[in-house]
Amino acid sequence: MVTFREVLLELLDLPGATYSCVADRATGALLDDVGTSSVAPSAVVELAGSAAGFLGFVAGDGMDDLMLTSHRSYHLVRPVVADSGPPLMIYLCLDRGRSNLAAARRELASPALHKRLASAAAGPRPQAPEPFDERVRRAVPAAMPAPRNAPSPGIALLSRPQRTSTAWSHA
Repeated sequence: MVTFREVLLELLDLPGATYSCVADRATGALLDDVGTSSVAPSAVVELAGSAAGFLGFVAGDGMDDLMLTSHRSYHLVRPVVADSGPPLMIYLCLDRGRSNLAAARRELASPALHKRLASAAAGPRPQAPEPFDERVRRAVPAAMPAPRNAPSPGIALLSRPQRTSTAWSHA
């Protein structure tokens, strides 16, 4: 049986992906998340829920996805279409400089992704993650190594002056 975490980790394999989460569309509660987001995910999910509600009033129309752009990131939110189970919403945050927006939107619209999320929702409910705390720094994904404050140990060894032996030198 597939889990939300497995699906979210696969989404982080997309170029430039830094964060993904799945939320209950009815309540906005985050069911699982992976990665680091530059904004509070609950705020993005709440905004998407409001947009979906607004479009629900338009006869014969509805929300396919919501795309927010900032200076450094793309934020994509899409309702999950499933035959059964709770209504879900998927959120993906992308680094603008390293991502392919069209590929990410296609992936979020993929029926296979929606089927896997619906299958994960049918399983046992995971514990909701702790509320987002901006004071806590989350781990940086492997695709974005943390910047070094000092040179690597190998460079430090190469830059040391060579010692010369004084045992046989005549002064």
